[in-house]
Amino acid sequence: MSQHRRACVIHQHVFVKTQCFNNIKQKDIQNPATTSTDFVNNKASHANLLYYRWLDSKTKRITSRRLGISYDSNIHARDSLSITKRDNRHMYRKSLSNFKYDLSPNLRTQKQQEICFKRTCHRVFNKMRLPSNREAKNQDYLAIARKYRFLFLKSQYVKVPIRHLLYKYAHTIPNADDYPFLVPFFAIDANHKKQIMTKLSQVPTALSAPPSDYNPIPDIFIPSKYHDIIPKDPIYVNDRYVVPGSREWFTYMYNFDESFYPLEDKTTRYDRKGKYIPRYPIYRSQVIGNYVPTHIVEKAQKQSLEKLKAVALRKESAYYGTTPKHYYSQINTIKSLTEASDNFHTCIPKYLAKRKENYEYGCSNATLDKNLTKFLKNNRL
Repeated sequence: MSQHRRACVIHQHVFVKTQCFNNIKQKDIQNPATTSTDFVNNKASHANLLYYRWLDSKTKRITSRRLGISYDSNIHARDSLSITKRDNRHMYRKSLSNFKYDLSPNLRTQKQQEICFKRTCHRVFNKMRLPSNREAKNQDYLAIARKYRFLFLKSQYVKVPIRHLLYKYAHTIPNADDYPFLVPFFAIDANHKKQIMTKLSQVPTALSAPPSDYNPIPDIFIPSKYHDIIPKDPIYVNDRYVVPGSREWFTYMYNFDESFYPLEDKTTRYDRKGKYIPRYPIYRSQVIGNYVPTHIVEKAQKQSLEKLKAVALRKESAYYGTTPKHYYSQINTIKSLTEASDNFHTCIPKYLAKRKENYEYGCSNATLDKNLTKFLKNNRL
């Protein structure tokens, strides 16, 4: 419910009677002369509204605070082939896609959202009816999720037909006079032509240019053999700009690195004992002026590694409910308490057994008590 209000099923009717629709602000009485009369609350008006939303390709982002998820909802219209060649009369359908976890920053709320989402997954997946001798596969999970309009993967999408807007007849071209509202069938061809012309006008006529803040050193791991041959200027392959860190960039670097080895060293060689003989490139002094110095590349790689460690430390700190500043003290506290608890459960049963034995034989417990006090003091118990 809105405003984070909840109630169990048993007390739902009491909650609705006493808590809902209270303290609602009354609408201002508007002058009929200033009230717009364009929109009439009927089926035709809502169908036209849906038509314009489809024509403008509007995307609605749907968020669930209870489950901690969000996804996109788009309106799609059926194409002419689907209507005239197949027995399909639906005018529109919703496309649910771009699934994403949208968990709360509060750890307690986040835990409740994860529990609710897992419960929903179990409720949907338990409706599968498979043979007893076969285990569920990925296709089975996707099929049952598609049947119940449920998203649980980022790469997943579900198409839901809008059932209250139908063409009167299938396998025929619809007649616009039969409908008191706008029909998408007659706008599909013109809309597709407009999209094609728009995409053709957006094709670049010149070479793709690098960004203004071009950085020749990508923010990823780079093998050490490439540290002294990273070019300062942008790389172009077949008149196309190559983004640093992409697959094409690594292909270029590999081929360029191979060009510094002699032809006879292209094949892998081993000595008599089967040990690999490393290859040695030709000295690269003739190209050092056009390439990034090695110490700058190594410094960038070190900063990238430190950044990754900082991100990992933040995630680990959030898992333990603390901040990176107090992470190590929290870990030391957990470790000391765990060790103290383990030592206590290991030594106390022996202490009680020895005390009972001394009681039976009439021996003194002074030394035993002294050792116990020392043990408790060392473990801060």
